[in-house]
Parts: sequence; C-alpha cells; structure tokens
Amino acid sequence: MSARRSLTLLAAGSLAAGALVLPAAAGANIVVGQSIAGMKPQMSFAQLKRLLGKPSYVTHAGKKVVTADWEGRKLYASFRLADGLAATVSTQSPRQRTAEGIHVGSKAAAVRAAYPQASCDSRTCFINVSDGVSTGFNFTRGRVDSIALVAP
Repeated sequence: MSARRSLTLLAAGSLAAGALVLPAAAGANIVVGQSIAGMKPQMSFAQLKRLLGKPSYVTHAGKKVVTADWEGRKLYASFRLADGLAATVSTQSPRQRTAEGIHVGSKAAAVRAAYPQASCDSRTCFINVSDGVSTGFNFTRGRVDSIALVAP
C-alpha cells in the first residue's frame, strides 16, 4: 500500500471516528418546533432572504409576498397576508435532518418511533405544541416527502 493511500485511509478513519463522538443534534438542520435550516415561522421575507439568499421563485398578491421558493435547496416559505410573516416553512430536501435522524425519505414507522407523542394517520404525523410552532411530517407511499413548521 502506498504512503499516500495510507494517509488517505488514516484521514478518512480519523474523520469517521470524530463523527462518532459528536452529539446527534450537532448535524441537525431541523429543530422540531423551531427551525429548518435556520428558517423559522414568523420570520419576514427580508429575514429569510438575508439567511438564504435570493429565492428562485416568488409569488405575490398585489405587493405582498405570498410564497418564496429556494428550489435548489428545496426550501419553501408561505406568508400571511395580514402581517407578511412566514406562516409555514418547509423542506423537501433529504439533507435536512432532525436530531433523531428523520429526513425526507425516512419511513413513516421511523417518524412514529422517534416521536411517539405525534398525532399520526397514514399521510401525516403532527407534533402539536400549545402556543408554539407545530411540526408536520407528510408521507407518500409510507415515506416522508416533506417536513413543515407551522406558526401558531
């Protein structure tokens, strides 16, 4: 085995070992009841634009923003007309994961096991938080197809 290959394998092994030591939440881009990739319900369009950059698509009702899509990142927001704040933020990206490892593509059974407090049917599991942000896991053919946070 060459010295270069040995160093590559050693570096890869070190990275893998280091990853095992990190807490599960360190890689979580979805914080149940709080945020997805830093997006939070009740953020303004300007705040989301500063966070994520220019959206790939925006719909308006008159001068008010109704939806904004960051298609390349598979991140989305819908806004209330009354105050212009995000009512819902969501993702269809398998890269975004909860601390429990749930992501787009996870089995519905895995969601039910990770969140036994969730109210579930065949199409959705919902974690309701009184006076707070609720989290929804939507299913198609028994797998998560989107994850959304909904403002109270």
